[in-house]
Amino acid sequence: MTKKSVLCIASAMMLMNGLVTNAFALTGTTSSIRYKDWILIDPTDGSEHGTEGYLLVDNQPVFCVDYFTTFRNNKKVTAGTYKDIGISEEKAKRLSLIAYYGTKVAGRTDKDWYAITQGLLWREIHERDDLEWVRTPTAYTYAEVQQKWKEILADVDKFYVAPSFANKTHNIDADKTLTLADTKGVLEDMVVVDDGGLDVKISGNTLTVKGAPSITEANIVLKKDIPASETGVSIYYTADDCQAVASFKIDDVMQTSMKVTVNQFGKLVLTKYNDDKTSTIAETSYRITGPNDFDETHTTDKNGKIKLDRLVPGEYKAVETKSANGYLINVSEKSFEIKPNETTSIEFTNNEPTGKIELTKSIDSSKTNGLTGDATLEGNTYELRAKERITNKAGTKTYYEKDALVSAKKTNKDGKITWNDLPLGNYYIKEISSNDSLVLNPSVINVSLEYEGQTVSKVTSSKKTSNRVNMQKIQVFKSGEKDGISGIVKGLQGAEFTWKLKSEVNHVGWDNATTYAVITTDENGRATTPYLPHGEYLVKETKTPKDYITAPDFTISVTDDYTEYEDIEQIKIININNRPFTSQVKLIKVDEETGKTVTLNGASFKIKNSEGNYVVQKVAGQKIDTFTTNSKNQVITSFGKLGEVTLPLELDAGTYTVEEIKVPDDFLELEEPITFTITNQHDYDMDEDETPILTIKVANAQPKGKIIINKTDKETGKAMTDIEYLLTAKNDIVSGIDGSILFKKGETVAKGKTDVNGQIIIDDLFMGEYELKETLTNEGYVLDETVHDIIFKAEDTTTKEYTHEINVTNIAPYGQIDLYKTDKDTKEPLGDITFELTAKEDIYTLDGRNSLLYKAGDKVSVDISENGLYVTNELGEIHIGNLPLGKYELKEVQTLEGYVPNDTVYDIDLSYDHSDKIIYTKEINIENEKTTTEISKIDATNNQELEGAHLSLKDKNGNIIEEWISGKEAHIIRGLLAGEKYTLHEDLAPIGYATASDVTFTVNADGTPTKVTMKDEITKVDISKVDATNQKEIEGAKLTLTDKETGKVVESWTSKKEPHRIEGLEVGKVYILHEDLAPAGYEVASDVEFTIADTGEVQKVVMKDQPKTTVVKTGDNSQTGLYLAVMAMAGIAVLVISRKSKKKDGDMSE
Repeated sequence: MTKKSVLCIASAMMLMNGLVTNAFALTGTTSSIRYKDWILIDPTDGSEHGTEGYLLVDNQPVFCVDYFTTFRNNKKVTAGTYKDIGISEEKAKRLSLIAYYGTKVAGRTDKDWYAITQGLLWREIHERDDLEWVRTPTAYTYAEVQQKWKEILADVDKFYVAPSFANKTHNIDADKTLTLADTKGVLEDMVVVDDGGLDVKISGNTLTVKGAPSITEANIVLKKDIPASETGVSIYYTADDCQAVASFKIDDVMQTSMKVTVNQFGKLVLTKYNDDKTSTIAETSYRITGPNDFDETHTTDKNGKIKLDRLVPGEYKAVETKSANGYLINVSEKSFEIKPNETTSIEFTNNEPTGKIELTKSIDSSKTNGLTGDATLEGNTYELRAKERITNKAGTKTYYEKDALVSAKKTNKDGKITWNDLPLGNYYIKEISSNDSLVLNPSVINVSLEYEGQTVSKVTSSKKTSNRVNMQKIQVFKSGEKDGISGIVKGLQGAEFTWKLKSEVNHVGWDNATTYAVITTDENGRATTPYLPHGEYLVKETKTPKDYITAPDFTISVTDDYTEYEDIEQIKIININNRPFTSQVKLIKVDEETGKTVTLNGASFKIKNSEGNYVVQKVAGQKIDTFTTNSKNQVITSFGKLGEVTLPLELDAGTYTVEEIKVPDDFLELEEPITFTITNQHDYDMDEDETPILTIKVANAQPKGKIIINKTDKETGKAMTDIEYLLTAKNDIVSGIDGSILFKKGETVAKGKTDVNGQIIIDDLFMGEYELKETLTNEGYVLDETVHDIIFKAEDTTTKEYTHEINVTNIAPYGQIDLYKTDKDTKEPLGDITFELTAKEDIYTLDGRNSLLYKAGDKVSVDISENGLYVTNELGEIHIGNLPLGKYELKEVQTLEGYVPNDTVYDIDLSYDHSDKIIYTKEINIENEKTTTEISKIDATNNQELEGAHLSLKDKNGNIIEEWISGKEAHIIRGLLAGEKYTLHEDLAPIGYATASDVTFTVNADGTPTKVTMKDEITKVDISKVDATNQKEIEGAKLTLTDKETGKVVESWTSKKEPHRIEGLEVGKVYILHEDLAPAGYEVASDVEFTIADTGEVQKVVMKDQPKTTVVKTGDNSQTGLYLAVMAMAGIAVLVISRKSKKKDGDMSE
């Protein structure tokens, strides 16, 4: 009997027996689905050879890899490799690609593509073109199917083609995006598996790569976009009596790479300040040079800054090329380094030019025939005052308010005064006092010190002024004695008098001295000189009328200017005769330093003659031996000027000594008495009554004050230089000379800076009350707020100088933050955690400049920090020192992977508390907690923890993080990345439970535990015992379920009206349902084998019982129709099986 006959009979018997069973796949068991519209076609003649089937092993699709062997259902097949069917590894890889591109890509997932791909696989395996192909609705003709094969093979051939830009090195700037187009058109089928730390994206056949400041070189890896489910090892199934089949996987996914070098850049912030850093300076140009021939000129903006991005790392230099208006150019070159991804800050300062005013005084002798007499240029006092409010260029510092006194100076012997180191601005000069020889010039001299360019450090303005010399006319009235005639002849005519300057005569002799005037008396005996300049003159009678006695030489002085007298007294008149010489004496009290007459308080004197006796003069019956000057505070006589006293009676010629017995307040006593001599040479400096008068000036010095300031660093004791101090008048400082106010209350008296020894000496101070305070200290130091009260008061009349020495210290306080970072649970230190420090408020210097260091919100960087970022070291510590005092905020900006982000903002108050404390510290202890993830594996029926499940946790890239077996309590995992997604996968469910679907979750970022639940459903099988004819449940059947592998009885029961449910059967196991006893009237059914699927859904198993057959009686045709039908179907089966086919179809199911 042939094989086909056997098949026909078997088919007929199955139909006749009416057995209906549900088939369940066995592990490694074949099965198939036959589609009637999949027709096998012989390409040589177009003949049809049956239908093709969809092949399965364990319900998973497989392909036929042995065209010439028959496929059989329900055959155990053994898993193996490509070697088992005798093909090469290269061909095996190609077959995997054909299977993938034939059935798994978009547009080829319809079932017809399986049949199309199968035909292509046969040709590739057997390398023959005459094998059958499968006609499908999708590809009905051979030409159509060949076109589909070409499309598949085109994709296969492209699999190993790399993008056009692969295996090359590309260059990109850190802040730019690189765009690469794949000219080979294969990029669209690829994914990025390693971005090298860069942002890499694929869009179609275009690859974009964004640079990153943290990466210098990246290796980017691309691979074909093959789903993970399609990768792995291909399995080839074989059996002795069945066709070989294969489940294809791609085990060598094509990947390629490319290198990207990232050009890193740094930033530069150049800040331009004025000299004291109280302001920044705009419009200043700098030439900046550096690597790669970098050479650019930039100008500071309105904030005084130049900001340059994208600078290539390396060494640079900056030099100023043009200063802003009002400033001197600073040509000092500064070198600096640009580092990758860091901001380099450099600072420059500009000084402002200063001014110098030179005043030159001359003597106006136009009315004295060019003669100046004894007049001098020295000693005229000029005040320099501000014509406007004078500030620095930025307006941040005021030097002088309008009309404020800059300083008062006196002309030197050359008539010159120089004011130096003045801030630029408009000033005016006014003469406030003249010496005794010149007339005060009331004219105001305006001076403008204007900016003259960036290279002119000293702006000089020279001014000239003149003072007319004091002058006066002198009229001589000559009377005399005639030889041999007694008595005095008045009004002698013809007497000639020659006038020469006494000082010049003493120096060069009478004959060589300049003649100032020659006058001859008229008929009235009078002669008048022209205007004579200030000085003492020696007068000789150079011609005497005949028979008259020549008058002795005499001296007379021109002191005050004629304008100081009443009109009638503007010409000095002297009478010349030969009587014995006596003279009045005038004592004038003057200040030794200035020569000014002391008018505020009186001085008392006694005069001794050469014999040692005090001069006593009797006036109106009263003896006078003490002579006191008139003063504002004490008027002695109603006549005479303040500060002067004239003896009421004349003194005879001789030598006298003046003793001062009462010194004016705030003056020192004379170191020794003053001696004067009245000579026989007539001195015709007359008083108001034309009496000769000798003027004696008694000069006393005033006691002065001196302040010595010693400035040191409180901590180190080192001297501090360039600390600025201001001395002001606490109350009006009154002149002891005349009671005038030298300095008003609050007015600046002096300014100064400490020298290299940390010292300032302010001397030559008048008695009075002062206040001394520090106005500017060194950067980083706190301005000393102490106001020192300094009182200078004369305690006696001998102490010349009173000294106040003040030792002052400065502190340079700073803030320090000490942060300690630990793990909350283990207390171990945590390194590599980044914090950001910002200013909570505007932070200014405390050195008196009040310079803004940080605006509120600015990032604060000290030491090696950049952008305000600080990273904990291996000990979990950050120590931030040298912080300017103020208020700050510190926050964590990057934590370690697996830790909960800390969003706390820490307020740090390091404000100055006006104490002597040097270090202001803030210690912060911060604990970080790892993320906590609680994973519960529970029974879906009672929500209780379920033991025995094999679980694994994968990250977003599919990497396994942890594997474990569930227990009685939830599984705790610490340290997962906050905010990241993870997938919980069940590798093996507990016995009796179905494998749960993956659970994807995101780890909480707020610190709360992340709770994840995976539920396992117990397996459930409903077993139905039904009537094969009507599918209704049958009661009374005795059934038994056994484990096929062990033969152990699982359960026995008797069928009822409802299906019998069994729970907890093991997934993947084969069980046998056996009928021990059929209900009455039914045949015992054949055993039913089934495999428990991995699902929590209810699985159904049906066993059908056929009613028992009855004997056909004569005339009974009740079964005749049935038998005829069965026979007819068997006949059809025979016809089908008998069809000739080159491919052995086997026993496929339809």
